Amino acid sequence: MADQIDKIPEAADVSDFEFDFPLLLYVAKNSLRWIVLVLFIIVVTASLYLRFSTPMYMVKSEIQLNIFGIQQELLNLPNIYYEKDVWREIQFLISPIFLKRAMSKLPLQVNYYSKGAIGKYAQYKNSPYEVIPIYINNQMPDIPISIFFDDYKNFTLQYTFQGQDIQTNANVFDTIIIADTSLCYAKFMIRPIDFDRIKQAQNSYKNNYYFKLYSIDNVVSIYTQKITRDVPNEASKIVDIIVLDENPQRAADIANTIAEESLEYNVEVKSAGAKSRLDYIEGKIQNMTDTIIYITSQLSKYNYHPKGENDPWAGLANQVKGNSKSTNDSLLDFVYASLSQGDNNISNSVGMKNFLLKKDLKLLTLIQDSIGNDTILHLNTIYALIPMASNLTKTPSYIMQDIAGILDYYNQKASLGYDLTDNSQQYRKIDYYIAMHTKSLKNQLKVLMLIISNAIKETDIAPHLSKNDSTKLAQNDGQYSNKDLELFKLIRYYDFCVSLYRKLLETKSSLEISKAGYVSENLILANATPPSIDAPYSPSKKNVYFVCIAVFLVISFCIITIRYLMQNTIMGIKDIEKRSSVAILGMVPQYKEEIPVSQLLIDKNPKSLISEAFRAVRANLQFISNDPNKKVMAITSTISGEGKTFIAINLAGIIAYSGKRVILLDLDMRKPRTHLGFNAKNIKGMSTILIGKDNPDECIQSSSLENLDFITAGPVPPNPSELILSAKMDELLEYLKTIYDIIIIDNPPIGVVTDGLISIAKADYPVYILRSNFSKKSFIENVNTLIRENKIKNISIILNSVDISKSSYGYGYGYGYGYGYGYGYGYGYGYGSGYYDDDSTKPTKKKKKTMFQKIFSVFS
Repeated sequence: MADQIDKIPEAADVSDFEFDFPLLLYVAKNSLRWIVLVLFIIVVTASLYLRFSTPMYMVKSEIQLNIFGIQQELLNLPNIYYEKDVWREIQFLISPIFLKRAMSKLPLQVNYYSKGAIGKYAQYKNSPYEVIPIYINNQMPDIPISIFFDDYKNFTLQYTFQGQDIQTNANVFDTIIIADTSLCYAKFMIRPIDFDRIKQAQNSYKNNYYFKLYSIDNVVSIYTQKITRDVPNEASKIVDIIVLDENPQRAADIANTIAEESLEYNVEVKSAGAKSRLDYIEGKIQNMTDTIIYITSQLSKYNYHPKGENDPWAGLANQVKGNSKSTNDSLLDFVYASLSQGDNNISNSVGMKNFLLKKDLKLLTLIQDSIGNDTILHLNTIYALIPMASNLTKTPSYIMQDIAGILDYYNQKASLGYDLTDNSQQYRKIDYYIAMHTKSLKNQLKVLMLIISNAIKETDIAPHLSKNDSTKLAQNDGQYSNKDLELFKLIRYYDFCVSLYRKLLETKSSLEISKAGYVSENLILANATPPSIDAPYSPSKKNVYFVCIAVFLVISFCIITIRYLMQNTIMGIKDIEKRSSVAILGMVPQYKEEIPVSQLLIDKNPKSLISEAFRAVRANLQFISNDPNKKVMAITSTISGEGKTFIAINLAGIIAYSGKRVILLDLDMRKPRTHLGFNAKNIKGMSTILIGKDNPDECIQSSSLENLDFITAGPVPPNPSELILSAKMDELLEYLKTIYDIIIIDNPPIGVVTDGLISIAKADYPVYILRSNFSKKSFIENVNTLIRENKIKNISIILNSVDISKSSYGYGYGYGYGYGYGYGYGYGYGYGSGYYDDDSTKPTKKKKKTMFQKIFSVFS
């Protein structure tokens, strides 16, 4: 036995946290009442939320942006309506400026409501009366204005304005004004639409109707938060306009109006852009007309051709004045024909040809130097090239086409400058075409200069001219250059202007056709339809139920987890075995019915479960000490309420049943209870014996059981510790051993006072009582301390009040006693085999509980 005692650890061997599934199930079962309460609160809260929250309905319309006009597909016309940035247009659809334009077309400045038995209801286009807004200020407060109709013409308004309750009586012809001394907030009129419906509603609920007034800016501010856009497919440029509102029909109207207004606005913007370009081109045409007429008048001063009906200059001027296209041959060919015929004494010699070629080469060199290395010609360079190109003797048409093309693209760029940025796609496209024309112009100039250089070499006759010819050419050089070159310049410039004029006329015609066939680039793919009044987007029953379930599970998990982690009471044998190797003498099951304090029960039903438990404890005592001598058993606990007196009385009774003479001493003189268990008087007892006032024989009382006597605690003394430590106590024990086989001492709790340590140290059977689901796990360390520090041997533990119905935290645990033996209740047969009769645990036939009784019993 000493070897077994040596195995007691120096400190309680408590391992790190270890998950205990049976304990978790026990805690979960004990937490059921709180879980049901949480479920009840969540269900009630969710029901109230669904019933009283304002329902919101979501609708959406679908738009596809930038669908170009069908005229461009059918007629293969140029796109005069440049492609806008799609994201800018998408953002513009929900901008306050556009929303104000769209919402101005809907009756949104007055919100109508009706009061029901529980909540309010938003009315839209079905109100039985109409509020006609005349003026609403942006500073108009958001106040409900109740209305009550006395009859078809008279009504009463009630509202709170600037902290004052205001009541206004008016009729349908009155203009109602809400204002203070400095500012008018609103002007409006009211007229009934369905008076019978109004009276019916007012008879059911007084002041049933009310409305709110908003300026259009306030309406936009409110719906800016409720309107969003979504781009499900960026490549296809599809945009969903999503609207949330408390009225489904109003939400659908807003979404559809935004979609329709986007088409209307798109037409207006694009048409305005097209008109701007047409105005610009018409202005250019007028300028070219004036210029051509002026040049014609200047050319008429030169008498190089006959006057009359066949005058090509006058004919072309007449055509320009009539805005018709010319089909005559090039004027340049006419001039060269005149030169070849020698009109106006212009020399047709090889020397003059050489002179003109060299002049053209110089001009081409100047043009090439002006262009330089630029990949894109600037507008100023183009304007400088036009007069130089016009002075060429014969300018190839492709060179003038390149120059005219570049100038035309610059004109397009100028017309788009108010709507596009430099990084826009249309700008980049125009710059690309300008670069292509610039490259073409450079290449054509190189080729032309090479041809002229070769021609100069072939016609270079200066070394062969006679001295007279050279002198004459030199003398006439100024005369020819002043007159002839001026004529050439006018002819070149005139040809350029006519070419540009014709191109402008063609462009104008294309623009007019394109504008006539234009439709909106946007397309409505799907109109918004109002959802059912019973299917709001928010609050969604499905989402609310899902959240409720999630919250319920989380809270339940937290309750169980917290209670599991905070579970620090002893539930069963395992909790003791984890923390100490002290022998477990036995377990006493919980009594299911209410019993008096420390009552003797084993005599009431000897075959009960509790009686069998005490028999098992009695049998296990032999494993502690099997010495036939007289024995002293000292019973204690940590605190009051753990059942040590109940154990002491019933253990004494069960031992007395075995034929041994037993006496029970109540040493808990501060809080005596033994006399209550035997229904005896406590006039004298241990306190009077230890002070020498009474002798033991006078204080011994007999119980209802044979062989079981007891001595009560007696009057409460002021110094119980000194009395227990006195020699009288030893003398009393020696005297009682001569009479009784077993002396059982009911000691005070050693966790409260130290009175019981002396008798525990002297006892043959020191027994420590722990109570299931009451004693703290830290109390087990007190037992270890008794062994380590007080050197108390053979101490054992009885676990009291074990609830065997709590899963494995009852008898299902099993246990050993530290001596190499295992012992089960019923001496190996187990309960339920017919060897006991537990009336206290048998279910009795009861009345069927009502639903409220069942719910109440959960929390009881």
